[in-house]
Amino acid sequence: MRKLKTIFAAMLLSIVVVAQEKPVISSAVIEYNKFLNTREADNIAQARTYIEEANDIIKGKAASEVNPKQLGKFYFYYGDIYMLIANSSNEKIKALDEDAVDKALWGFESLLEFEEKTGKASYTKKANEKYRFLPGNYINRGIKRADSENFQGAFDDFMKAYDLSGKISNGESLDTSMYYNAAFMAQKMENFEKALEMNKNLIKMGYKGITYEARNAETGEKVAFKTPEQMQKQLDAGKVLEPKIGEPLTPVLYVTAISLAQKLEKEEDRKALVTEARKKFPVNKDFLMFELQDFLNAKDYDGALKNFEIALESDPDNDLFLFNVGIITLQELKNPEKAEEYFKRAIAANPDNADAQYMLGVLVVNEANTYTEKINKLGLNETKKYDKLKTEQKAIFQKALGYFEKAYELNSDDSNVIIALQKVYYNIGNYEKSMEMQELIDAME
Repeated sequence: MRKLKTIFAAMLLSIVVVAQEKPVISSAVIEYNKFLNTREADNIAQARTYIEEANDIIKGKAASEVNPKQLGKFYFYYGDIYMLIANSSNEKIKALDEDAVDKALWGFESLLEFEEKTGKASYTKKANEKYRFLPGNYINRGIKRADSENFQGAFDDFMKAYDLSGKISNGESLDTSMYYNAAFMAQKMENFEKALEMNKNLIKMGYKGITYEARNAETGEKVAFKTPEQMQKQLDAGKVLEPKIGEPLTPVLYVTAISLAQKLEKEEDRKALVTEARKKFPVNKDFLMFELQDFLNAKDYDGALKNFEIALESDPDNDLFLFNVGIITLQELKNPEKAEEYFKRAIAANPDNADAQYMLGVLVVNEANTYTEKINKLGLNETKKYDKLKTEQKAIFQKALGYFEKAYELNSDDSNVIIALQKVYYNIGNYEKSMEMQELIDAME
């Protein structure tokens, strides 16, 4: 008889355990409804406690042992309780669970999967209405994580928002701005391989990242819009003024991808990206410069000069471009007269270009040096010719002095300028200044 009583007691206990999730779910729903009326932290905290207790009970059972009506109810309220926690502006409530948005997602996705499988959509409509707001939760958390330099966490959140946007729209509309944010986070956490892959994907996607902005008609604050249609509605209603459309980010994607490929020493990728970018943006200076470096590395000076010409069409007073054309023209094409034109144009555009001042001085000194050859060929009795040539040579050195002194004024640390000044001072007979420069040269050794 005692044995029968023991078996009966065990069966009774088992029945009690099996029946537990229903009242616990009901208790969670009661506290949930109280919270909707009171907005008291204690109510939602109690609802969370009950729904987690129900979760533990359900996880301890086989699926066949759980009433389908109770399971659908559990999933929905599990998702919504955590959604309320994630969305609360009350810091005490938000502190209940820092992973609230992840648990809300699990609850709603479990519910949608469960009801699709059973064919009974008791909570599907409600869940879908709430589910579509989840990307915003991940975006907000991603921004906070990025601000606190938790770049991996921010990357995960932005990617989750991107993936959810595709699920919600059945693949018809992906929030590529979140993919862009995730790519930026990959770069911040120095996962350069991933960042390169993602920037290349963004280019393939045709991501432009164009922003739409206007000014709030009442407060004057800037308002951002995702689409031009959203901005137009606000304009028509008189709520915003001064609409603006930002520049597309496509060139930035190429610059980033090219730089990453270069950092990773992926030369084929880098060259392919430069070629593609040049075709799409033929007058973009960044891509001109990338291609220019390739030409210079390959000693293709005609190609390099062609790129500079294109760049100068849109920026004719860029003294750095002009100076570099002068250098190539002088050193590689051996055309000092044409080089002099470019150096003078560089100085006209920017008188403080010390390098151009120095190179003009070098050209003048090269001219003065031709007189040395003539002087060396004179006979011992050709004193008049000697004096004439020396006077002319000195005048040319004097002309060079003006350029070198200006270059020294602009950059007194340039050893090439100091050496040039020492020689010119010596050739014009200013030995005191020549010695001064020599002392500076000695101090640098």
